[in-house]
Amino acid sequence: MHIVVCLKRVPDPLTVEANPFTGEIDARRLIYRTNLADEGALELALQLAGDGGSVTALTVGPQPADETARAALAVGASRAIRLWDERLEEPHPQATATLLAAAVRALPPADLVLCGARSSDRGSGAVPAMLAELLGWPVATDVTSLALEAGGATVQRRLARGAREEVEVALPAVLG
Repeated sequence: MHIVVCLKRVPDPLTVEANPFTGEIDARRLIYRTNLADEGALELALQLAGDGGSVTALTVGPQPADETARAALAVGASRAIRLWDERLEEPHPQATATLLAAAVRALPPADLVLCGARSSDRGSGAVPAMLAELLGWPVATDVTSLALEAGGATVQRRLARGAREEVEVALPAVLG
C-alpha cells in the first residue's frame, strides 16, 4: 500500500507574540513546527502502511519547509518532497492543493492520501476537499476513525454538535 501524507509547516502557537502598540505579530520570534493534525495523519499512515507499504510525505512551502520533510523522514516516511512555486509569496489553499495534486499524479500510484483536518494557522480545512476535486477522487473530511477493506475504507466522520456518521469510501481517496 502506498500512502501519501500532506504536511504543513506552521508557527508554534506558543511562540506568537504581538506588538502591544500595533497588534502586529513579531515574526522574528516565531518558531515553526509541523502542524499537529498533520503529524497525526503521518502517524496513521505509518501504521497503515506497515512493513510492506510506503509512505510519501509532501509539504508545500519555501526552503525552510525542508525541516518538515526531514522530520517526516526521521519518523519513518519512505520519501519526503517539498513543493514550491517561487511566484507565490506564501501558500494558500488553492495553490497548495494544485501543487499537491500535481505531485500525487507524478508519484507511483497512491492508494490513499491523508491530510490533517485543518491547520493551526488558518484552520480552513479546505485543502483535502480541493485536492480530492483536482484528483477526481472521493473525499471524507473530519475523519475520526478509519478501517481499510478490500478496495475501500469505512470511515467515521465528526458532524456538528458531536454527532457521528459512518461512510464507505472507494480507494483511492483523500481523507482529512
